[in-house]
Amino acid sequence: SSILRKAPPAPSRPWKLLESPEEQHLIRSLENFPKMVHLAARHFEPSYLATYLIELSKQFNRFYHYHRVIQQDPALQAARLKLVTASRTVIKTGLYLLGIKEVEQL
Repeated sequence: SSILRKAPPAPSRPWKLLESPEEQHLIRSLENFPKMVHLAARHFEPSYLATYLIELSKQFNRFYHYHRVIQQDPALQAARLKLVTASRTVIKTGLYLLGIKEVEQL
């Protein structure tokens, strides 16, 4: 969350710049969130959602380890900030559905 507070607002539609395997894998995982929520609810198995969130967090960590978000290229920075925002939103929502309060800052 702290990286989002430090950066300026991002312009719209910069997704085409996210081409690395880490970025693409994270995007595909984010797209699976509604399906995972539905699956967990349908089977009364919150562990499905918990496992998904753990894996998503690992993928985000890998992305963040290999790629600078705040950087010189404003378009790429905007795209990566949107990816960070989307990841944060999905993780926060998933934790809320599990009854877990998010940790903003350590």
